[in-house]
Amino acid sequence: MKQIAHSATDSASLRGNPAQTKHAARVLGMTLIEVLIGLAITTLMTVAGWRAIEALQSAREQTYRDANQWQTLDTLFTTIESDMRRADFSRFSGGTDSFTLRLNPLGASDIADTVRYVVQVVGENRIQIVRQATSGGVVMAEVDALRFSYRKAPRANEPASASESTISEYPRAIEIALIIPGGDPESRRSITRTLVLR
Repeated sequence: MKQIAHSATDSASLRGNPAQTKHAARVLGMTLIEVLIGLAITTLMTVAGWRAIEALQSAREQTYRDANQWQTLDTLFTTIESDMRRADFSRFSGGTDSFTLRLNPLGASDIADTVRYVVQVVGENRIQIVRQATSGGVVMAEVDALRFSYRKAPRANEPASASESTISEYPRAIEIALIIPGGDPESRRSITRTLVLR
């Protein structure tokens, strides 16, 4: 009861003094300018947060693509090396965009298989490496460019030969030079891998 009377007294005294009325109105609420400034700050923080989340998502997707690409290339190199170690030394032919070899059977029930690694064009500036075997073909990787070159085993009293673009005998080593794609030309990477076979 006393509080109500006190409030009535306060409001009556405020009505009589215009300076106090203005001060009381300021204490009780916010001006339009203050509300607009608050909204502008909130909007800027929301936009900045959204852009940061979008950048993190983009970086995550790029990291996933790069990891997947490196895994695919590692599988390609491992498969070629495995096939080459199982190959019949007497049958091999290779060029800059393909090579063919014959695999020795693993056991009595296994049959000899001919395997061919070939480059196929799949887009304007994209190619894929396909492993073709009697049982079918498997796409091993997609790259922007690829070139095979070979080193022969040196004969007696001969120096080691330089890389050759074509070969008709089992090589001492295969050099695989490729360019892996990137989002833009600056992010493309060139890789050269040499598989020493014997």
